[in-house]
Order: sequence, then structure tokens, then C-alpha cells
Amino acid sequence: MLVCAALAGIVAFGTAGAVTVPDTGQDICFNATTSDTVGAGTTNSAAREGGPFPRQDCRYGADPAAAAGKLIKVGAGPKGFDYTKIAMNGQLLPASAVLGTSPTDWACTRDNNTGLLWEVKSPDNLSHRYFRHRYQWFSAIASTNGGSPGGTGSTLAACNSTLAACTTQEFIKAVQFNGLCGVFNWRMPSAREIMTIMHLGATPFWEATIQTTLDRMWGEA
Repeated sequence: MLVCAALAGIVAFGTAGAVTVPDTGQDICFNATTSDTVGAGTTNSAAREGGPFPRQDCRYGADPAAAAGKLIKVGAGPKGFDYTKIAMNGQLLPASAVLGTSPTDWACTRDNNTGLLWEVKSPDNLSHRYFRHRYQWFSAIASTNGGSPGGTGSTLAACNSTLAACTTQEFIKAVQFNGLCGVFNWRMPSAREIMTIMHLGATPFWEATIQTTLDRMWGEA
């Protein structure tokens, strides 16, 4: 992932338990002209399978279960999403925790479905993790860079001299060295992993492109 990593952050594997596939966040059904008036997760919604618009995403998985009040979550999050906030020092936090710069402030979010731990960008403009910093893709590790190491000379990259170079490689090294949220195996996420935090039922739809991700989603309807 390129500079858009500034939104989703980098990722590490956690230990949330059994790994499952997250739902999409889409819990609205549609007919030929508009959205279906029968809510997802209701008995009547299930009965719609016998009609002309069957097999819709809104009727299956964690999202309709959440709408029906039947989904048990480890943490919190809208619809079928299930997240736990993690402090900079690795301790578990309540859903009400806010971002900050102290060891006990929210800094990461664990997806309890996939077990992935996601970095949440920092509000501290003196940190290499500041949410407005931009990093150019670069990785000298041939076994994992897909044959494209990237470069180091982009004028778009800017990190306020917090690192020797504003590249993803230097950024990951710094986060690993500091053991963000108590882990040391941080890396860039794959495209498939990015898909697991997309909220395809978000309104407006542009918010689905990486969910504004894992920070603003808390408390969304």
C-alpha cells in the first residue's frame, strides 16, 4: 500500500482467537427501484428470499445478526464489525477511550474477527505516526516487495524530519523498534487485508474506502 497507509496504518497479527471473515457492513436490501422497506435481520426479510431479489448481502452474516440483536461481540463497533481498542503500552481499553500520546492512550485497534492489529494514526505532529505525514513506498526486501522496491525521492513524501527518510521501510522500522502496542512484527497490509476493514454500508459511500478507518467508525449508526 502506498501513501494511503496514512489512513489505515500498518498491521500486525494479534491473538484474538479463532479467525473469521468479517462482514461487509451492508445491511440494506434493494428491489428494482429503491431500498427494501423490510429491515435486515427480521423474519420478513428472510422471507424475501422467495421473491424476485434473493441472495442479497444484507440478509446474511454478522450484519443482519447484529440488526436482530443476536450477535455477541468481544469488543464494539457498528453493525457486524467487532473491534477492541488497544493502548500504546498494549493494554486493552474500553470503547470510550480516545487517541493520545501517553502509554495508556488508544493507539491501535484489534479486529476481533481476523485477529489483525491495526495502527491508528497519532494526533501528535512531532511523531513519525502523525496522521498528516506521508510516506513513499520503499522496501529493499526482495522476498516481500513483489519485485518492486519503490523509491526514495518523492517530493510528496513528508514526515517533518522525524525519520532519516520518509519511506514506508523507515516508518515500519521505527514502529517495530518502539514496540507499538506491545508488538514488534508490524508490516504493511496486503490488499486483501485492507478489504477486511472496508465498510460497504457506510454513508456517504466514499467513507467505505478504508472505513475512515477504525477511528471514526466507533459509535457510527
